[in-house]
Amino acid sequence: MRYLNDKQHYVDLYDLLTIKECLRLENRFSKPSQSLQKIKASDKEKLRAEMLAHNLLLYYTKGDHYCNKETTIQKRMEADRLRDEKLENATPNHKSKDLLLFITQGVKSRDFSGSFGRVDTSNDSYQQGQKDNYYHKR
Repeated sequence: MRYLNDKQHYVDLYDLLTIKECLRLENRFSKPSQSLQKIKASDKEKLRAEMLAHNLLLYYTKGDHYCNKETTIQKRMEADRLRDEKLENATPNHKSKDLLLFITQGVKSRDFSGSFGRVDTSNDSYQQGQKDNYYHKR
């Protein structure tokens, strides 16, 4: 699995997040705010003040996203590149191998030669031990 994608992927993702942020702001200002309704002024002035605040906030948000675009994209690409390096250089240790064998093959214990034995569930003593463990845990 590779985490690092081409630069266009990160540009598209950043643009999508910018669009979603602007749409969130649009939805926020689509309803008249409660604070502007308290001001005693004509409806025209309320609407003008609300539109001015809305346009100013959108202008600032778009400008802020534009200024931070390249640095954010570079940070994300670098983080994904480091994740790829870490994955490529990873080596499994003996504990993870034992755990994987236990989970996938039902390994009970490891003998001294390093081979693993399967759990024999057919004998009665194993099943009785499982029942005892179940009641003991409660």
